[in-house]
Amino acid sequence: AWGIAERIDFFDSIYSHVFYPSEFFEKLEKFVEDGAIRIRDLNSVFLLIESMMVFGHLMKSNIKSLYSEKSEDEIFESRFKVMMDLLENGLFRADKD
Repeated sequence: AWGIAERIDFFDSIYSHVFYPSEFFEKLEKFVEDGAIRIRDLNSVFLLIESMMVFGHLMKSNIKSLYSEKSEDEIFESRFKVMMDLLENGLFRADKD
């Protein structure tokens, strides 16, 4: 069964430890508050956020060897768009009746 995520205060603490555009966390929190994100498996949400944190560290320490043809800003912007698309249209979006 699908459950509707309630407002979760850990979003604020996650944001204080990572360097991501505040727009992402504000939008994510709004989706949660509005009941637009429905969670089948809470671990999936944690995995998504954890992967973003790991990617942020990886980006700072190893980015040039992975994507020599792109700048850090281009790579970050691309990753950010993918994450926003996932939240708006992907796995966690509420089913339409």
